Amino acid sequence: MLGKVQIKELEKRLGYRFKNKDLLIQALRHKSSVENSGGTNLDNERLEFLGDAVLDLIISDYLYRSYPHCREGDLTRFRAHLVNATRLLKKAKEINLERYIFFGKKEKEEISKSSFLSDAYEAIIGAIYLDRGIRAVSKFIYAHFSKEIESIEKGDYEKDYKSLLQEFALKTFKVVPIYELISTPEKEKKQFKVKVSIADKVYGQGCGSSIKKAQQNAAQVALRYLGHNAEEKFLQTLSKAEKKAKTSRKKNWLFYIISIIRH
Repeated sequence: MLGKVQIKELEKRLGYRFKNKDLLIQALRHKSSVENSGGTNLDNERLEFLGDAVLDLIISDYLYRSYPHCREGDLTRFRAHLVNATRLLKKAKEINLERYIFFGKKEKEEISKSSFLSDAYEAIIGAIYLDRGIRAVSKFIYAHFSKEIESIEKGDYEKDYKSLLQEFALKTFKVVPIYELISTPEKEKKQFKVKVSIADKVYGQGCGSSIKKAQQNAAQVALRYLGHNAEEKFLQTLSKAEKKAKTSRKKNWLFYIISIIRH
């Protein structure tokens, strides 16, 4: 169990003070730590479920209101850049969350290999929502994701070439691209090689340290081969949306979220 000093220390790292400390404690309780307790719903899984939904709502609302001229696919890419397993794990590690989570012995040994940290981070978001409501959790999310939000506004984010290629292929060929693994890494190279085909024709190959990266690179090559300016159009759309939304974003985006709840 965390002592008062540890709770205060974690709250400082979070930038948030809980009215109900029990919610914070539950958010830190992995199911393996309560398996033999005899109680029900003592772990953080329900809070994780809630936190996941709250995070998606607030980020989605921000994107919807900030980029009124972007299409659904563009907004989805923005959200995927802001909210994903890798991002949540990074956020959890930034506040040294692993020091405060309650685990069973086996799970504690595997902490670095699992999603336990990102799950606990989402559980904390759910706990903050229950503790003080939408306004408090919105402030928390904005504070913790401000750098990532700025990266979208500056256009500094990872391009999803697979999504761009799929969108083009569906419109042009009425089929989705097919990715095939050509070769697996040799010990010294550690590179996967993938090819991408559309309607039984190969349009590109790519290499990467993972299959996912190799597929992205193959998709980028295919887009260039096809002479498709999907990326250029996407950035132009973002630029237009940026100009339209520039004035509205000067206001605190939290205002919009609160207005939804009130009305």
